[in-house]
Amino acid sequence: MAAIVTDSFRRNNAQFFLDNIADSTYYLGLGKSEQWATDEESTSLVIPIPLGIPSDDSDIKSNLTTLIKINTVNSGLVIPQIKWKAGARYKAYSPADPDCFYPSTLVGGGEVNPCYAVISGRIYLCLKAGDGAVANIPVSTDYRALSYGSDGYIWILVDNVVTATANINTDQFISISSGVAADSISAAIENDGGGLLYGFTVTSGGSGYTSTNSVQFVARKINDTEITITCPVNINSTTGAIESVLLPADYSYIAESSKGIVDGYFIFDSFETGSGAVIVPHIAPARGFAYKPSAILPSWYVGIAVDAVDTISDDGLYIPYRQISVLKDIEYSEGSSIDTLAALRYLTLASAPTSTPAVGSLITFGTTGIKAYFDNYSTVSVGGSTQHRVYFHQNSTTGYGVVPSTGSFTAPNNNTINYLTVNNNEYTPRSGEVIFAENRKKINRQSAQTEEIKIIIQF
Repeated sequence: MAAIVTDSFRRNNAQFFLDNIADSTYYLGLGKSEQWATDEESTSLVIPIPLGIPSDDSDIKSNLTTLIKINTVNSGLVIPQIKWKAGARYKAYSPADPDCFYPSTLVGGGEVNPCYAVISGRIYLCLKAGDGAVANIPVSTDYRALSYGSDGYIWILVDNVVTATANINTDQFISISSGVAADSISAAIENDGGGLLYGFTVTSGGSGYTSTNSVQFVARKINDTEITITCPVNINSTTGAIESVLLPADYSYIAESSKGIVDGYFIFDSFETGSGAVIVPHIAPARGFAYKPSAILPSWYVGIAVDAVDTISDDGLYIPYRQISVLKDIEYSEGSSIDTLAALRYLTLASAPTSTPAVGSLITFGTTGIKAYFDNYSTVSVGGSTQHRVYFHQNSTTGYGVVPSTGSFTAPNNNTINYLTVNNNEYTPRSGEVIFAENRKKINRQSAQTEEIKIIIQF
């Protein structure tokens, strides 16, 4: 049985994920201090791609250094940013065109942009594409008004770029409204543009049509009345197929007769010799394009933007990381500051070690053969006294042997360091579900540095 995941399904999944962020516990995770390979600095290094399997997830959670809370301020619906450019071409929005949100290449060269454009912080939808390149900038600042150009293009304002989550916006993606229009303007949007008929798509031209006259579209309006619109047609002189159906030359996009339309049908009386044509009318949503922009635009992306500030956790760790992840429903110790969680386990020492291993190097615990990766040595003030800590992690490479509750470990330089206790940190080891993972080349952290981490998840 043939099936397809619809755009509406993808939009719903993106919105569900965003709603779930507000209702559940989501964190962005940073981790993996050890290098991918001994020649990690080589330009030919191939970073492994996460496979999304349980063993991968287990390693990602075990490698965690720090977790940062994701909330409704640092996440939101986004769409690809298509900037308005002088001299560029744009598609018209069509409910019958699955590719209207994607660029395409013309026969003979040249690109046609998707059916919307962004300029001056506003998002315009193209209702009618001109015959040539765009010459006029969309200028309307009213959701209900249309921007006409001598170039033949018609644009309508559908949304403003959301600035409340401006940190998510990039050159590639911009935030859009995820809800519906405010009551103060929703009625006006509906009255002035709801159910607007703005064009047609011929999905099947049929054959045998010989007339070059017109076809009648009988539009059924929301009040169950009908209005007949006589539309010019273009017919292939060789095959007799209908190639396009046009709106009348004097058609008004703001007239009452052009709006409040639900659906309709075509009368082919003047084409008695032909058959098989299928024509789809382009009709705006009943409440208008701008009532709920996310239902019109390609809003099957969620953006997450988190700043990893230099004091990201109380431990003040500046450990390089190579994995970025998103986790759900993690567990953490009572009393933790939930905005940022330290994830690495640690050993407490009686005093400062004379030397410490390099970050990401292997350490061995006594004669047990149990191994781990060394992450950092740091001092922490606890109850007015200084505590000496060595942070470490294990994963599938080292194995998950139980670290003795007290004893010593040996570093690669054969330096032996004694420790008093083994402790979990704020994050409960291996808890939560991995929702997203990305492997990268080493990202160094240092004092007074903030990494702006942005993630786009496509549904």
